[in-house]
Amino acid sequence: MMRMKKSNVLLVTIMFLTLLTGCSKDDDFIPVAEEEQTPAVLNQWKLVSGTGSATAHNIGIVLEAKSETPAQETYEKIMERLVGDGDFSLFKTKPFAANKEKFNVYYAIIPKGSDKNTYASYSEENIENFRKKATEYFKANKSTFDAANEPVEINGFVGNMFKSIGLNAEEYQKFFYYADGFSLGDSELNADKKTIIERNIARFNVLFGQKEFDTQVYVSEGVGVNYANLDETTRKIYINYSDDFAFIQSELVHPDYLATTFSHEFGHTFAFFDDEYYDFESDPTKTASIIFNNNSVNLGYKLGSKTFNPTDASTNPWLATAIPVLIGENDNHEGIYTTTPGPIPGYDGTLVKGGPSGYGGYRASNNSIMRSYFKISKANWPNGWNAVQQFYLNYFINKIK
Repeated sequence: MMRMKKSNVLLVTIMFLTLLTGCSKDDDFIPVAEEEQTPAVLNQWKLVSGTGSATAHNIGIVLEAKSETPAQETYEKIMERLVGDGDFSLFKTKPFAANKEKFNVYYAIIPKGSDKNTYASYSEENIENFRKKATEYFKANKSTFDAANEPVEINGFVGNMFKSIGLNAEEYQKFFYYADGFSLGDSELNADKKTIIERNIARFNVLFGQKEFDTQVYVSEGVGVNYANLDETTRKIYINYSDDFAFIQSELVHPDYLATTFSHEFGHTFAFFDDEYYDFESDPTKTASIIFNNNSVNLGYKLGSKTFNPTDASTNPWLATAIPVLIGENDNHEGIYTTTPGPIPGYDGTLVKGGPSGYGGYRASNNSIMRSYFKISKANWPNGWNAVQQFYLNYFINKIK
């Protein structure tokens, strides 16, 4: 069983930006009658990509609407961005572009639930003021943000923003998200909030129960932290989306943050990739539970009789004649591996410090979709997966008949 991946750039950064854009005004929430909490389906499953082949990898995406009568074209445009011809679509990247027919992508819509987010003691006026100040700060300091490459730099930028707008970071942590499976693991979550979360997730699962999917994607304003959950047989992705999300994140961070986030999370669920945005950890007491994650390798990993050494090419797992492939994880969080012939075509042996969580991690390129995906341009998006990642993506794609 794979562990849960809390994976949205840098946790602090994204949680902060979510606050600025994920809190809706009261009139954005459309009341739903009690008997409709396990929802009326607004849109039956619609195939938007693929041929419907029985052997393809099935992806189901449920989008939570802002009203009970949403304009379908709005959501068709979203799907176009995620898996269609959008500039940052998953299927604009290599190797997915050449294998689109191996994936069936379906989507459906559910109405907005009546349960609301609450944010500590801050009023709606407070929140709107925070948004305004944060936008002004971001615009004035965008060059600093653009120049930041390491997690500590980006987190520092966000920390300064917190101080600038007068937002108490500790109070912010009390923000409650109403459709976020990750929140269910919070030991401080009270019974009433847990019930709300479970009920709202059940609204999505009514639809997911209608078809068999390899990957289920929950898209809602009620998701607090984007992440992938590989703890179950069916892999799940949770993504935050709101209409005003695009203002802060698209104009100031990336032209299409929603689409790039989807590809990043799919990298976790489809190829068992790890996040690559962690700092290099030099303390050997902080070991990794998995020291080889297909796209990352930690000091201590053994390739046959040799221990990984970044200065010794003969210990580099991606240059070996038998490439290790992580295909799962047991109950003790130990990797389950197989091998496939190597070395990896197009990989020149590059090793960059930092990436996976745990001691002494290395990745195969400076940036990729599994790192700072919000910094990848339209021109570079097709090659957003590095050579090592493309190798593993092809490995799993070739398993699809």
